[in-house]
Amino acid sequence: MKHLYTLCIFVRLRAASASATDPGEQEIAIGNISFQRAIILPLTLKSFNGALSNNSVKLNWETSQETNLDKYIVEKSTDGVNWQTLTTVMADNAYEYNAVDLNAGQINYYRLKQVELNGNFTYSQMIRIRNAENEKLALKIYPNPVISNASININSESKLAAHIKIYNQFGMQLQHLQRSLIVGSNNIPVQGLSALPAGTYIIVVEDDKLNRIGTTRFVKQ
Repeated sequence: MKHLYTLCIFVRLRAASASATDPGEQEIAIGNISFQRAIILPLTLKSFNGALSNNSVKLNWETSQETNLDKYIVEKSTDGVNWQTLTTVMADNAYEYNAVDLNAGQINYYRLKQVELNGNFTYSQMIRIRNAENEKLALKIYPNPVISNASININSESKLAAHIKIYNQFGMQLQHLQRSLIVGSNNIPVQGLSALPAGTYIIVVEDDKLNRIGTTRFVKQ
């Protein structure tokens, strides 16, 4: 004897609260499985880079998608912690943009603040452009990444009283060391790094007048 079975699928259409003004704001449900409208990302940033020429930095970025995007605010920092607006570029679906910084310093950090029409915004990754011609000292930390303690190597062209400051990625100063530098290579031990959470940190070196003369970053594992 053959048995015949009937399969019934119940489809529910459920209106979201915003559907009164936007019919697209609805859900479709099959049984206990619901499907919502896909969310379109406002921006796909393909690249963001910069090049140094005659103490100026030309920034270029390219996108492959711009939905409800209002503008790009180009921000600049000399230490990767404190940021200022360099210029604003309006989004026009051109997909290729550029901006110029005419006053490049020794170390230059740049990022894009990508602002939507509704005021929401996101940040691009930060890029670093180094102007070796204007640097007064070479600065390194090793080992990098850091696990516990580390040493900062500073190659100075002159004797000076240096302020060595360590910041986290939110701009909070964590350490402040004062050391006298000699001409040539200076190795300065840094302790207490084992207690830091994993992440990226910034070292800033200033002279006795608190002018920034060097900066670098390290990763704490």
